[in-house]
Amino acid sequence: MIGLTASLAGLALMILNPPTRSDDPKAIAMQPNAHEERLGAEASFIAAAPMGVQEVEGELIVAGWKSARARIKKRGRAFKSRFSWISASVLAVFIASAGAGMLLTGTEVAIVAELDAAMQSHRLGLVFFFWCGASLIGGLVYGSMKRVVSPLLLLLFMAILTIPMYFAWDTWSLALFSALPGFLCAPTLSAASEWLTDLVAEKRRGEAMGWYGSAMTAGTALGSPVTGLFVDSVGPAYAFVGIGIMATIVVLAALVAQQIRRRVRRARRQRWETTA
Repeated sequence: MIGLTASLAGLALMILNPPTRSDDPKAIAMQPNAHEERLGAEASFIAAAPMGVQEVEGELIVAGWKSARARIKKRGRAFKSRFSWISASVLAVFIASAGAGMLLTGTEVAIVAELDAAMQSHRLGLVFFFWCGASLIGGLVYGSMKRVVSPLLLLLFMAILTIPMYFAWDTWSLALFSALPGFLCAPTLSAASEWLTDLVAEKRRGEAMGWYGSAMTAGTALGSPVTGLFVDSVGPAYAFVGIGIMATIVVLAALVAQQIRRRVRRARRQRWETTA
């Protein structure tokens, strides 16, 4: 069923064919042979020139060497500034992505362990129906909003709402408690990707989205073993508390670092304005 749904989504994207970049005339690349054609035209001009003009050929060669050195230096600076698009806000988005992956995977493992301990593994679909259904509803509600919410703030509330799943006493209560953090799952991921596309230039968005996916994969890979340690050491119910507190600490650390970064930048700006 999941594979069929993914295939239908891919087919819909192929049919609709939405634009992946803006219609910017400056984004049109130079023809690959334009540089070679310009050099050929200069050589033809020198060969066909009257007497005395060929003497400038050496000067053109020297100028060409200087231009080549300038291009090499420019490429070196471009290589150093390859990751210049990364800022404190972009790192905050990556942290939100990793935290969301860790929290989602940890919650899934804890739900399975909780039902397995209660001998109710056959009712896993019921809990997932409430959890994933709430995420679907939350995504539709967030998509209808015109205001963009910080993904760190959404992840913070999702982590806090995961902790009450500890108080579930049966399958139905676990399903109802899971709907609380599930409601913020899709909005958190949507807000993170939306923020990232706004923070990064269009020519860097592909690379940024790659790092965004890597951050989520890293968080997902970390969530399962960490939650497994909680399950094995203190029990599945405490795993919800543990993974929720861990995600909360990660978000609070990211928010504090972001505020410190903003204060430092504000202080530098004020110092520059006073000296100017």
